[in-house]
Amino acid sequence: MRRPFRFLFALTLSTLVASEPYAIAQAQLDQVIDTSVQMLKSGRPMDAVALLQRASAQFPQSALLHFQMGNGYSDAKNYQAAITEYNEALRLQPRFPASMLNIAYAYVNATQYDLAMPWFDRYLRENPGATNLVEVKSQMLTAQASKCAKEKRYFDAKKLMEQACEINPSSSTMHFKLARACDELGDTQRAISEYESCLRLKPDYSPAIFNIAGCYQTLGRPRDAIAWFQKYLNQEPNAPDRSTVQNMIAKLQEKGTQSTANPHGADYMDSIVENGRLYRWPPARLPLKVFVDSAASVPNFREAYRNALLESLSAWALASQNKVTFVLVPDSRYADISCDWTNNPYEVRQSGSDVEQGVCFMQALTNKRSRVDSAIDRANVRILTIDRETSKPISDDDMKKTCLHELGHALGLRGHSNNNHDIMFFSVSPTVWPVLSKRDKATILRLYETYPQRGNTAAAPYQPYQQ
Repeated sequence: MRRPFRFLFALTLSTLVASEPYAIAQAQLDQVIDTSVQMLKSGRPMDAVALLQRASAQFPQSALLHFQMGNGYSDAKNYQAAITEYNEALRLQPRFPASMLNIAYAYVNATQYDLAMPWFDRYLRENPGATNLVEVKSQMLTAQASKCAKEKRYFDAKKLMEQACEINPSSSTMHFKLARACDELGDTQRAISEYESCLRLKPDYSPAIFNIAGCYQTLGRPRDAIAWFQKYLNQEPNAPDRSTVQNMIAKLQEKGTQSTANPHGADYMDSIVENGRLYRWPPARLPLKVFVDSAASVPNFREAYRNALLESLSAWALASQNKVTFVLVPDSRYADISCDWTNNPYEVRQSGSDVEQGVCFMQALTNKRSRVDSAIDRANVRILTIDRETSKPISDDDMKKTCLHELGHALGLRGHSNNNHDIMFFSVSPTVWPVLSKRDKATILRLYETYPQRGNTAAAPYQPYQQ
């Protein structure tokens, strides 16, 4: 989980008031502006907008009123309305640097990065002597980096943020953004270093503390992750995600007590052993019958999610060299593996924790004649269709990662890898891609190595089930 950073532009209103062309009823205008400022500070942006709209009838030529309305709309995250008001302020007062700069920031906040660039350029061109040029140039580079990150060009984003830090090294924001770029690129150690630079400049910046914990979680260092998560909770005693973080700590503490395989070994078989036993589907049950729910009652479900699950079945079958194969069945009563969907985070909980994007419930039959094997009898996979942090529909890539991970559990990979490039890594991580790693493939193949191969490995691993 990553906490987003939002840039806040501070403006000295007294400078603008001094440039205001109106002298008549200046005291009344000052009072309206001061009241609107207090409303914005108290988190009442639309009350401020309403006040300013009423005042604009009395002061129809006041650029400052429209500028303040732009600030109100911006605080309310109505960026298009904010841009309209900033433009009106510029129409009334063409030499209004703060308005043109805030238009750039409004476009950035609206993720319309290309539209922001001309406004940054105009501000820099028309205000060569401004005292905030370093900050504006670094924010312009940050906007370009954000565009690259949105397009998954993380290397380019990292390079741009390195330039921003070079010209503005004393900005905690720049180091935080560079850390985020490194984190997304999988350069986790560099990310930690940049987050620490951010904290040296701004020691109480809790998003950096939280993200350092996430980095150590990514590196498979649960003790360090726990320490930083605890530091985050100490820094933010009333954090809205407190219960989630506490659950993450509990999960990491549980992970710290488990035996794990060498993270750089050829596979992670040692990590999937549970109580000395391996879990496998009996050969007689293959091909496994899979039911995939239609999700007709789940809001915002997309057919792409179903495709991600089917592609995940195919990926695991090919990784096993078709020693494990599947057929689709139309009814869950006939299924070995049932897959369904939910948009309720509480329906993908296991062991009381609340951090998963999916869950696999499994029933197994213990073979009393074997000390090492348990036969899987049935598995139910449930996938969350929203991001539990943002409550927005999950991306196609994140859905693919979740499907691959939970189906891995359903096939017998009961534990987790401690290598942050494996799909079975125990934590959500930007270093995990929506594909099976070499170690994932090696582990599933080793688990079923004594099973016969079924059909051509190039063939589709699942076919519609016919009764």
